[in-house]
Amino acid sequence: MGSRGRSIRLRIYFLVAIPLVALVGLLAYVAGTTINNAISLDRAPNLVNATAVPAAKFGTYLQAERAAAVVYLFQPTAANLAVYEAATAATDRAEPAFIAAMNSQGTMGTENSEGTKAVGSLVSGLSQLPTLRNAVKARALSPLDALGAYSQGITTQIKLFLSQTESVTLNDQQIQAVGLIATVQAREQLSQEDALLSGMLAAKRITAKNRIAFNDLAATRQADMAYADYILSPANLVLFNAAMTGSGPMQQDLTGIEQAIAAGTPVAKLPVTQDQWQHLAGTLLQDDYKGGVAVANAILAGDHRDSHSAWVRVAVTGGIALLGLLITVLFSTLVARGIIRRLRGLEQKK
Repeated sequence: MGSRGRSIRLRIYFLVAIPLVALVGLLAYVAGTTINNAISLDRAPNLVNATAVPAAKFGTYLQAERAAAVVYLFQPTAANLAVYEAATAATDRAEPAFIAAMNSQGTMGTENSEGTKAVGSLVSGLSQLPTLRNAVKARALSPLDALGAYSQGITTQIKLFLSQTESVTLNDQQIQAVGLIATVQAREQLSQEDALLSGMLAAKRITAKNRIAFNDLAATRQADMAYADYILSPANLVLFNAAMTGSGPMQQDLTGIEQAIAAGTPVAKLPVTQDQWQHLAGTLLQDDYKGGVAVANAILAGDHRDSHSAWVRVAVTGGIALLGLLITVLFSTLVARGIIRRLRGLEQKK
């Protein structure tokens, strides 16, 4: 009976262990999911501060260089060449800090595989700048070709922002980040409009091809802003529009200029001069940037709140799970011992 009793006791312990192991596995899954969610939310502020902000700042230098290149190709004077060379020098001065940010631990340690690939494409694309610059100085490109070549690198930057947004756990802040990216895309379209119209005003001519290209840029900008207006929360939309308060009338002027070009108005009869356009576009671009920064700061604040809440949930879930596990172990052990004591009692009676 002794060996039989031990066999029965082992079976009882085995039966008790099965639900216990299942509970441990379930608790581990819940805890792991909660922790992974918290870690993912933690990534968002790191991605913005370590990667997105330096990339956005460097992008403004590329946009300025692009505009100078297009103007020079439209009107290749010594003065316009000097402006272009000054713009390339400014980009070169900003490049080391940008590359350092892209290669930093904050970027490499936070990006996923897709983000790392996008960062690599962004940095490697800079190696093409010397060839592009030489082609501009040699006037081997048309203004539209130069506009497109410079814009490829900036498009890669926007792809990086989208990749970062998609890599974070879905939450309200992620949706707002998509809206913010729409404003960034709209600003990029306006920057291209600025470059193209500046060149056309400098050359005092608008070809049919350039007019079509400008109209396409204007339509895309308007669509991007309409999407941003739709997807941004009322609070974030107020923040963005607050930065545009001083340039509200300029928005109407921009619409009027876009409509005039779409209608086929000759360059001499456009409701804007080159100096006026540079002031208008420069102000709008600056205000767009300020509005984007305001929304980005609000999203970051929301990310920090979500991250804090997630870690609180980790602590609470972990505490409840541990308490539940201890109670289960204690209860299972007591039940098993009680059954075994009864079996022993039966054996002794026999």
